[in-house]
Amino acid sequence: MEAFPVVMNLADFITTPIVVGATKALVKTEWAGELDTLAGSIDNFGTGAATKTGIQIRNVTQTLDMLSVTGKFEVDNATGQLEGFTVNRAVAKWNKGDVLRVDISEVPSGADSAFFDIKLHAIALPDQV
Repeated sequence: MEAFPVVMNLADFITTPIVVGATKALVKTEWAGELDTLAGSIDNFGTGAATKTGIQIRNVTQTLDMLSVTGKFEVDNATGQLEGFTVNRAVAKWNKGDVLRVDISEVPSGADSAFFDIKLHAIALPDQV
């Protein structure tokens, strides 16, 4: 079977509080794949200094961070969209059965950001282990 594009929901409106170091989703993959890009939105930006919520995609099984630059929901631009991330192509693949998660790398000083959604856009590699 040939590779094909898929969308995996990693975090579906995770509720408050969003705190640094928190694991907000754990997904055991049912197929081998490769991260292509991400999309995300946040309902509550939060308040205070450092007004952004940062995320990292972690392959728990392989102990690898899949983003070389973490994604952020920025308060200043008020779009509510995940931006500013860079996929680390050297570690973007996972094997069937690997566990992926969303880690929180930073939050606004008000510690009151909440309700975000992260979608991982990937290429499924069904012929690989």
